[in-house]
Amino acid sequence: MAWLINIGPPGALVDRTSTISLDAGVDISLTYNERSMARFSTLPGYRPSLRDEVYIYEQDGVTLLFGGLVYQRQTQSVIDRVTTQIDCSDWSIYGDWAYTDAVYSAATTLQVVLNDLVTILAPYGVTLDATDYTGVALSAFAWSNKSITDALRDLSTKTGYIWKFSPTKVLSLILPGATPAPFNLSDATPHCSTLEWFDSTEKYATKVRLECGPEGTAWTLQTWTQSGGATSWVTDLPAAGPTAGYCTVGGIFLTVTSVVGDSAHFNWDIATHTLSVGALGSTPANGTVITLSYLSQTPFTVIADSLASPVVEYLASAPDVMTIAAGQEMADGLLARLGGTQKSIEFMTLESGLEPGQELSIVLADRHINVASAFIQTVQIRLVMATWWEYRVLAIEGSDYLGSYLDFWRRTDGGGSGTAVLGSASGTVTVGGSPSPVYLGGSRFHAVQMGD
Repeated sequence: MAWLINIGPPGALVDRTSTISLDAGVDISLTYNERSMARFSTLPGYRPSLRDEVYIYEQDGVTLLFGGLVYQRQTQSVIDRVTTQIDCSDWSIYGDWAYTDAVYSAATTLQVVLNDLVTILAPYGVTLDATDYTGVALSAFAWSNKSITDALRDLSTKTGYIWKFSPTKVLSLILPGATPAPFNLSDATPHCSTLEWFDSTEKYATKVRLECGPEGTAWTLQTWTQSGGATSWVTDLPAAGPTAGYCTVGGIFLTVTSVVGDSAHFNWDIATHTLSVGALGSTPANGTVITLSYLSQTPFTVIADSLASPVVEYLASAPDVMTIAAGQEMADGLLARLGGTQKSIEFMTLESGLEPGQELSIVLADRHINVASAFIQTVQIRLVMATWWEYRVLAIEGSDYLGSYLDFWRRTDGGGSGTAVLGSASGTVTVGGSPSPVYLGGSRFHAVQMGD
């Protein structure tokens, strides 16, 4: 059988295989935490419309390799023949079109957050896979004018899960290496025609120093709910100065002093950013809501340290992280991903079924490689002839998610500027924030410039 490509508006797809230029080739780039993409050229006489849906199948005409929509068209003239190059994005493009302002003022689960995101994407036909994500806990956080794509990247950074959209519009998050590849590479069954490996150029670190929040100070409203008979409470952000001179306990305004020796209902310690019961105050009853307005200072620094020797320190910036708990969660995640040394393996095969995130072993004596576990980062697929595809695979040694090339750039860059309303451990704060950069497409194998 031959390969198949269907193109058209939703519900009106047409087999367009005969209109595709095989001379120009058909290329598919599958990855995670980024857009998967496809590129092909149509022969004279046919040009799909922008945002037409595109489905590309293997030779059986049933197994989907790619699902997405027409993103960009470009005419190309060769002598007297005009073809049209078509760039397609997978369904993750919907995440760039939709935004969230979700606030999670208390600890939550990955399941709750994903349900909320998919509710926003549902009008595009996106659904969530059947995996139970309730066991993945998240510290309190909030998003303001955050694209769904960037929200998913944030979740990936927090949890170590990677996200991808299936060709049938199903969003899933998986742990790298949790799904086995359909085959392994060995001397007895190599399954590949070429293979090269090299030491990964990913950053290595034994200690991560993460600067959180934008530069500056801001008046911040902190909220706690009394429990366990506590007599002191620490704010989520470091303090830059005094309070507004009062706090509320159960809706009642009470005095606050930061001057040693002064009598007030509550005391405020700037150095430790701690509110405590003062000379005139009493311990609030459990369940009572306490609020405090104070001048906070950002950025603040959290550290994750493996205590390994020699010390290799990595500095990162997260201007939209506004709580110590969320910052520590991110720093710990970065350390886990930067704490090892891995090989990167590239190989070519004619066998199908490989997808980003799958795990496989690679043991080839003549290539001097013995990797018990590696997970696939990207799969580049090219139609070589009408009867078969060629698969070029990049796999990373180990089972920890190190981040994609985009993730690494984002971690190093730190973002731009803007305004955000962000969550605290038990309330919200309003401060200057930073939107995430916009990904323009591409991969390690192909550079593809795209624009909305």
